[in-house]
Amino acid sequence: MDGLENALIDEVNSRMNFYEYKYNVKILFWALRSSVNLGIVRRNSDLDIMFAYKNLNPFVCSGIHDILGHGLDLWGIDIEDIIKTISVNNQILYEAKDSTYSLWTISQQHVRGGCNYYFGIYSVLGTEYMYPTTSFIADTSEYFMMMFEKKIVIKQMLILIGKVVNEIKIYEQVSLYDYIYTMWRILLCHNLIDGGIPGENNIEFLKGRYLSEELLNVMDKYQFIYKETYSKTSTCFPIPKLNNFITDEYYKIKQIDRLLLPEKKKETLFAERIIKTYLE
Repeated sequence: MDGLENALIDEVNSRMNFYEYKYNVKILFWALRSSVNLGIVRRNSDLDIMFAYKNLNPFVCSGIHDILGHGLDLWGIDIEDIIKTISVNNQILYEAKDSTYSLWTISQQHVRGGCNYYFGIYSVLGTEYMYPTTSFIADTSEYFMMMFEKKIVIKQMLILIGKVVNEIKIYEQVSLYDYIYTMWRILLCHNLIDGGIPGENNIEFLKGRYLSEELLNVMDKYQFIYKETYSKTSTCFPIPKLNNFITDEYYKIKQIDRLLLPEKKKETLFAERIIKTYLE
């Protein structure tokens, strides 16, 4: 495994060097932004690699997408777009009434590449799967954390959990993929509510912290089945215990979210200015 891991790192670093030459950008970091981070893997899971870059030319490169062989999907995002996504969502949160807040993204391409509030920098910040190519992350991570509003991530997750709850109400079942990822989203929300940091997103850590022994056994069983599947959505059957847990926790988290207040209003603009000084 170590040899394979080192070979992968070498291959991705080689591609980063190629992108710098081809697009006239400076790669700041790259990271695995995929099921590997979360500990949710199936037989043919691909690897989504997200990287952030700074444009060095006036002809702005708004995004880079590359596929290497089978299962290695690379998405590059301009660091200015990542900062903008965080900053704009924060400002919308501060200005909107709780019931009118909605998530903001630059474009659908940015969403596919991981540039939304959580699945951009915050899903990999502090994980073992981030690979800095400059000192940018070391110099700025504390300022990104100063801009982190957990309420936005919880809202982002509630939207996705709510869709699954509606399907459970109608069909009494969802795909195994939806069961496992919805459980992960619920546990992530609880960890953030309890003061956890964004990088604490591995499902094994979250399960151990928040699930009863009975539900742990249920999750272990179905994660094993999921691990052997080849398709995200082909395996579908009812799991009553998870149906009940998902539905109950959805409404609990919604109620908690209504009581949560923004935390970083004073720090956001200051932190954004500091981060941008590192890009000048």
